[in-house]
Amino acid sequence: MLSGRFIAKKIFPLSFMEILELNNLKKNLEIAEHKNKVLNLLDDYLQYGGFPEVFKTKKESLKLEILSNYYRTIVLKDCIINQKIRESSKFEQLAYYVFNNSGAVYTYNSIARATENNENTSKTFLEALHSSFSVYDVDNFSFSTKSNTKSKRKLYSIDNGLTLAVKYNFTADRGKMLENAVFSEIIKSNKFLVHFHNTDYECDFILKSKKELIALQVVYELNSGNKEREITGLLKASKQFNISNMKIITYNQKSKTDDIEIISFVGFCKFWLFY
Repeated sequence: MLSGRFIAKKIFPLSFMEILELNNLKKNLEIAEHKNKVLNLLDDYLQYGGFPEVFKTKKESLKLEILSNYYRTIVLKDCIINQKIRESSKFEQLAYYVFNNSGAVYTYNSIARATENNENTSKTFLEALHSSFSVYDVDNFSFSTKSNTKSKRKLYSIDNGLTLAVKYNFTADRGKMLENAVFSEIIKSNKFLVHFHNTDYECDFILKSKKELIALQVVYELNSGNKEREITGLLKASKQFNISNMKIITYNQKSKTDDIEIISFVGFCKFWLFY
């Protein structure tokens, strides 16, 4: 008996561009003319993510119930069953930690200590999460394959709704939810290899395409308290890796830096336009 062929295809939750299109907002002019509606859709997307069933549901309690069920099914049951994980309680503890710390820099050693596992077990559990396509691992960018910064990594959820299913606390983490949403949009575009850079400074994302490197910094709102840190991170990445294309992604901030004209601002609503 011959086994049949099959082609595996990733089906992602809706991107923000797809959500705009479903609301008949397909052109720049339409987006500009319906600013309040667009921002309301963005607020919902940042909080609840882009799963179609969640998107079409209006009642908040039902959204949370659906997301909780998705989390239990996709993140826990699928991983535990498919990967034949015996220590299910320890796996659940690590998954809970990962989704509560989306975007944080970690090493296998640090995540093992935080979840009271050994490094090999933690790595096995993380690989199980990766296999479910619910979590993505991002490495620390360097031209040197032997760089000691390679041990640093970041984890992101493919959808903010899965994070909310664990956190149930959106307000305190607007910046992190925006950063995770930016990562999700980049992955869905399927146009870049995604990295970050963290040494004595941090650049949230370094995107690599066939043509160029792009440095991105994500901040909900640039202000006097974070401006120097965010801009310094971009400029140092630009100098170290010879990156000319630098962008700051904000919630909806249009202002530009007074002194750094080479850095452009992009509100999340128009973020997808640049690629």
